[in-house]
Amino acid sequence: MGATITRSVEQQLAVRIAVGELIYEPHRTGGSLRRVQPDAQLFSARPRPETSLPPQPRIFGREDVLDTLRSTLELGGSVVLQGRPGGGTTSVLRFLAHDPIVERFPEGVVFLDGAGGRGDDLVQRVVEAFHVCDRPGFGLRMSDDEIDRCLADRQALVIIDHADVAQHHLERLAGLLPAGAVVLGTSVALTGPVATTIGLDGLGPAAAVELIGREFARPLNVVERSDVAPLNAALGGRPLSLVQAAARVRMERGTVQDPAPSPEIVVRDLLDHDRGRATTQVAAAAMAAFWPTRLNAAALSAVLSGPGDLDDSLTELVDLGLATGDEPVGHTIDPALIERIGARFDLTAILAAAGPRLVSWAETESSDEAIADVAPAAAHAAAWAIGAGRPDDAIALARAFERSVATTRRWQLWGELLDHAVHAASGTTVDPHEEAWAYHQAGTRALAVGHVDAGRDLLRHALRLRTSLGDDVGAAVTRANLEVVTQDRSRRLLAAGAGVSFLVAALLALTMALGGGGDADPEEAQPAANVAATTDAAPATTPAPPTTAAATSAPTTIDPLAPPPPPAGVDVAVTDEGVRVSWTPGGDDVAGYEIVRDGETVASISGPADDWVDDDATAGATHGYSVVALDADANRSLPSPPIAAEIPGTPAGDDDDESDGRGPTTPGSVTATVDPGGVIVTWAPSQDRSGIGSYVVRRDGADLTTAGPEATSAVDAAPVPGATHTYEVIALDVDGNPSASGGPATVTIEAADTTPPSAPGSIGLGQEPTSEPPAVVVSWGEATDNTGVVGYRILRSGAVAATTSADQRVLADPDWRSGRYGDVDGCGETFVDYAVEAFDEAGNTGPRVSFTVTLPPSC
Repeated sequence: MGATITRSVEQQLAVRIAVGELIYEPHRTGGSLRRVQPDAQLFSARPRPETSLPPQPRIFGREDVLDTLRSTLELGGSVVLQGRPGGGTTSVLRFLAHDPIVERFPEGVVFLDGAGGRGDDLVQRVVEAFHVCDRPGFGLRMSDDEIDRCLADRQALVIIDHADVAQHHLERLAGLLPAGAVVLGTSVALTGPVATTIGLDGLGPAAAVELIGREFARPLNVVERSDVAPLNAALGGRPLSLVQAAARVRMERGTVQDPAPSPEIVVRDLLDHDRGRATTQVAAAAMAAFWPTRLNAAALSAVLSGPGDLDDSLTELVDLGLATGDEPVGHTIDPALIERIGARFDLTAILAAAGPRLVSWAETESSDEAIADVAPAAAHAAAWAIGAGRPDDAIALARAFERSVATTRRWQLWGELLDHAVHAASGTTVDPHEEAWAYHQAGTRALAVGHVDAGRDLLRHALRLRTSLGDDVGAAVTRANLEVVTQDRSRRLLAAGAGVSFLVAALLALTMALGGGGDADPEEAQPAANVAATTDAAPATTPAPPTTAAATSAPTTIDPLAPPPPPAGVDVAVTDEGVRVSWTPGGDDVAGYEIVRDGETVASISGPADDWVDDDATAGATHGYSVVALDADANRSLPSPPIAAEIPGTPAGDDDDESDGRGPTTPGSVTATVDPGGVIVTWAPSQDRSGIGSYVVRRDGADLTTAGPEATSAVDAAPVPGATHTYEVIALDVDGNPSASGGPATVTIEAADTTPPSAPGSIGLGQEPTSEPPAVVVSWGEATDNTGVVGYRILRSGAVAATTSADQRVLADPDWRSGRYGDVDGCGETFVDYAVEAFDEAGNTGPRVSFTVTLPPSC
């Protein structure tokens, strides 16, 4: 019995999180908040940071980048290493983690893989590497000021790979350790300086030869080495593309001299059903559907409903160069392949099935850490479900995952899941109990992280819903959380009252001193001094890192001015002009109103008003209308209870000749990335009542291409070298109504290299009589080029006899007889003409140097 009670207590403790002066405890009805004793010892600093280093990889041709990293770290600065996906950033950072440069940091190195992490959550992981919990079952969240104090003196090197977060988060991460250093690897296109930024270029020819040799598990021969240079140039030196090329050579038993495989060829090979790769194909399709979210083995198994050979499939995808990543963070597909995979698989069907499958998996998994590792995929699925008109799926995903995300202290991801739940709950078809839970949970989290005003408004809305539903248990939890805000406000008002008392006493004393109070006893001024002595004062010294729950962070100051009450007397009527929404005007404190239709603000009205007409309602639909009041400081009231209105007419899509006249939502998250195949433009899907018909991608204001309704990317295969292009995306519904323009996304294309190399140095010829057969030895001097010579071609009697790399300038030619001319049939003198020319990475060829070798008579 005692052991059972102990386990029960430990289980309850394991889900408590200390957030400032609060303890958060999750429950099925929604998390509850309570205050803790200020002397509760919970946390202390680690003597040395906790870390786990990745294995040291083999690295190819990155010494210049490593030297720059070392120089910057020697000077005590932080670095951002920026490179495109598959460009080799991970290898450089993992190599750096084992470099001797880390010895200059007394507290060692902390290595984090940030793939799928959010900016605030990466900060949390850095803090937890330097802090330890003294009592089991509690998590920790500090304020920004406390984080700065905690990390101010830590002399460690923090390396974060895959820090693909917004630029302001990169700036925050780069400045975390002023006494140490931070190195961030990211594929985010930066718009301004973030610490010292180093761009990771493609591999050079020599490094490409090494990489291909590793993939072949043997040294390359002379012919293969010479063939790698043009292959590497065609692929832009991208390591992942080189791995793909080597994999295809292995599959086809071809040679490096074969043309570099296009993405179409790679996908064709992968999707060839005769090769027995059914599970591998579906795994690649799932990664394409969820890109850029990474899927670890557990998430992939849940999304695909558990095929048994996923480990083998993941290994094959990585070996083929089609996917990157490792466990437990997860894998993602090469973005260059997404459009091709999407043309062969129904990615929408994968996403539609993923939500319920992820929920089912989370409900049977017992490890919070494992569930939280899969939560980025759940957030991706929830966002898709909202856009696809499946709000119940989005709420179910939030319910299944948010507890584990909260208890593992992934604050930003937690907020993202709850935002999706609130967004989904704003629809008119959602169970009001689920709506109440979503508002309660979002409000509770907002209070916990210090967003007091927003949290209070959300909780009030949840309380009103739960009360109207007769949910006494849920209402009690919501009411208790609101009382936490009331307690905090009361304490602050008492403090303010003490300050006013002190001020009044001081003014009375001053009045008595200046207004004839000279006969008063000086001791009568003492009470004012006593008041001053008992008021709280700021400490004179910098506080130490937090050691108690109460010291971890303080909630944001509460605004004593409450927002206006919701508008009263709201009524909705369908008229010939549209839907008329009316209400009783508010008092003098109301400065305007917002009209909310189906959870979305559709109109803003300044000044006094008592009605508004919606002339854009959808025929045949049922809309829900609410009204929000605003005061002069833009504080918003809670929305009035929604009122439904049925709009007469034929729904869009029932009459092929009638359009709803409204365009889709704007395509979101438009990005443009330069790739060897051109510029890849990606976007987030739009939504429309009648359905998306297509997407139009525009370059520099002119239509470039049209993509299908399920597409989320397109390729500009012919960008202008040296130009700066701006891309926008417009969605069209099935009736041809356009959305607003999404974007812009701007990229600069490198100018084409048109400068040929110089002529090679003087050519020399000799013989090697001891070889069998005897060879003619051709040698030549080095050529120069503005971007670097990558190789030389040796021509014999006008035909290419051999190609060498840039560092090989001697050729023994055993086939010289095929180029002989002169007295070939007799025994007199014969001649062979040789020429050498240099070429660069862009394929420019320099002038030739030539020489004729005279061979003596043979009889």
